[in-house]
Amino acid sequence: MIINNDVSELKRQNNMLAKINAYVANNKAKNGEIHMPFGMIDSKSMAEFYSDLFSYAPCILKDAIHQGDVFERFKLTLKFAFSILHNFTF
Repeated sequence: MIINNDVSELKRQNNMLAKINAYVANNKAKNGEIHMPFGMIDSKSMAEFYSDLFSYAPCILKDAIHQGDVFERFKLTLKFAFSILHNFTF
């Protein structure tokens, strides 16, 4: 379990959640629809987004290069693909 102890980061995240809640509440009050403001949620650039997705590539794919067995390389390639999916969830 990862616990964030950085107070400034926690305050930033709390402020962002408060802004999102206010946006959703205002939108619901205006027209009864709820639209999530995805632009407010993540302020990363596309370069930062993709570099985070492929952050496990060096350690996993380096091991795949040095494996002689085709099946082991295939498993490590799948491991890399699942690491991308894992990074999509955060």
